[in-house]
Amino acid sequence: MTSVKALLRRDSSQLTLFTNTVTLAVTTAIIWDNQRGRNHDANNFDTKFDGIRADISRLEKEVEADISGVKADISHVEKKLEDCQWIIGVNGHHTMPALDGDKKLMREWLQRHECCKQRGSEDCESVPKA
Repeated sequence: MTSVKALLRRDSSQLTLFTNTVTLAVTTAIIWDNQRGRNHDANNFDTKFDGIRADISRLEKEVEADISGVKADISHVEKKLEDCQWIIGVNGHHTMPALDGDKKLMREWLQRHECCKQRGSEDCESVPKA
């Protein structure tokens, strides 16, 4: 034990110098590695932005496709609504004379409309309007 203490006392300055040298070398290596990483990131910054731009472009195309699908659905619903409004209008037009006792127009229109629906035609505009 005394020999270890004597060795440490005698070589303590060398041990301190060695520790400081190792610390300096490790710190320098860490700083150099961090600087190299920052340089790499800075050089590849444009590449990362290009990747983000590509992702945004892809998402915009998907949203546009979804919007066009929704617009088609809205157009289809509007067409159905127009058909319903036409049927309601014609039905009202034929109901008034039927209330007065002239049911002939109402029967003819209903027969034409039923024939149209039986043929499977969604667009019954070909049915002559009275």
